[in-house]
Amino acid sequence: MELEGGAVEISKGEPHLLAKCQSYSDLDVSNGKISSDSCFIKVTYPDLNTLKVKIDGGVIHLNDIDVDNLSSRD
Repeated sequence: MELEGGAVEISKGEPHLLAKCQSYSDLDVSNGKISSDSCFIKVTYPDLNTLKVKIDGGVIHLNDIDVDNLSSRD
């Protein structure tokens, strides 16, 4: 996950994604990767084996989800 501003909330549940952005070009979802620029993103997903996060401003909240391997870069 790459985040440039905005907010991401990740909660445990069935796999779903809700994104609110100013423009379609502010969000890129590809195989195993989410990139956003100043979007609000809400993700529900079962527990994760690995979560890699690159943050350039913004915030990520993890709610009731287990992550075996978490790494971040800024």
